[in-house]
Amino acid sequence: MKTNILSVGITVLVGAMGLVAPAAELRPEQIIDKAIRAHGGEERLAGLQGFIFKERTIYSNAATWEFEAAVQLPDRYRSERKMISGGKLTTALTVINGDQGWSKFNDHVTPYPSAIQESMKKYTLPYQGPRSILRLRARQKNPACQFTTIGEETVEGRPAVGLRMKLVGGPEETWFFALDSGLLLKTESRTKRFEGEDQVYVTLYEDYQNYDGFPMARKMLANMDGKHVTTTEYIDFKAVTPSDSTFAKP
Repeated sequence: MKTNILSVGITVLVGAMGLVAPAAELRPEQIIDKAIRAHGGEERLAGLQGFIFKERTIYSNAATWEFEAAVQLPDRYRSERKMISGGKLTTALTVINGDQGWSKFNDHVTPYPSAIQESMKKYTLPYQGPRSILRLRARQKNPACQFTTIGEETVEGRPAVGLRMKLVGGPEETWFFALDSGLLLKTESRTKRFEGEDQVYVTLYEDYQNYDGFPMARKMLANMDGKHVTTTEYIDFKAVTPSDSTFAKP
């Protein structure tokens, strides 16, 4: 009886102190809710309808992409990529404006395929910039997506909790969030191969800073099968309504 009383007393004391529950005891919905709050909150993220951002991606083969995008939900988008490799500049532009769309490669303009437009408006545009964390909510609503908490792991020296997402008959991803803040620290995706081990793609998210009130990682390091692939640097983000001319035909 004394042991039981002591155990109850310790439990009450820990609860009163507000200590964080062990990672293994966290439910998937708790991890998701905390992550969305950490990245700006559901209401603010859902209300973010217009914004622009810039980033730079450096590939391991020395090629560098400069990327700028403007988004006006639900159906307006413009992105421009400039690649510098071997001293040569290549540009690629994509514009979606309602039910119209165009792509431009260097000086050549072509209509953007309507099927790809519809796919982008549904699966890409809503998850650009800081809104990318809302993919968790979309996956929660997908009955074919199974969630599992995989416990605690250390990511770049920080305690993190892992959330595994597996689509029935499809891909598998694990996202790791800081135990203290809830910020995304690492993603890992696995693809089955007919022969050999799974292909593993890992991204680390570092150096979080606030952009117009939204915490965003300034650096993302991507590795495939243990080999470095790209380093992406976030340059700028602004929550603004892009002008109509932004989405004009190039």
